[in-house]
Amino acid sequence: MKPIKNPGTFVVLMAAWVVPFFIIGLIRYSIFDYFTSFIPFFVAFIIYGLIGFLLNRWNQSTEFWPNFGVWKRYFLLIGMYSLAAILTVILIMVLDSIGLARYFGGDAGGSFGLLFFPSIIFFTIIGVPVAMLVKLDNE
Repeated sequence: MKPIKNPGTFVVLMAAWVVPFFIIGLIRYSIFDYFTSFIPFFVAFIIYGLIGFLLNRWNQSTEFWPNFGVWKRYFLLIGMYSLAAILTVILIMVLDSIGLARYFGGDAGGSFGLLFFPSIIFFTIIGVPVAMLVKLDNE
């Protein structure tokens, strides 16, 4: 398997857990009737895509990724994922408070967005053994 050489791609893939919630929403509800309920998903996709894009552009201009060790990569990915998660939750809450986002008749703040903070903890914990395995594989 070919290794991923772009750090932004990792950040976007880490947010892939949002996609099943989006697909379930599409299956259960009409996007036309519940458009404001899909806005939190669009916010997440845009923010994670933008963070990933910017991280890849930074890597293209400085080529830092190949020079970073396993632990620097780990902390960079956790930091960027966390930044994107926090920005996503804040923006969803702001849009909900001004009435632009709902979650299928409920509170957008109580949607899948509640899983962003636990996902940070999950990736932080899961990342340690993964980083150790990568380090062992590189030696």
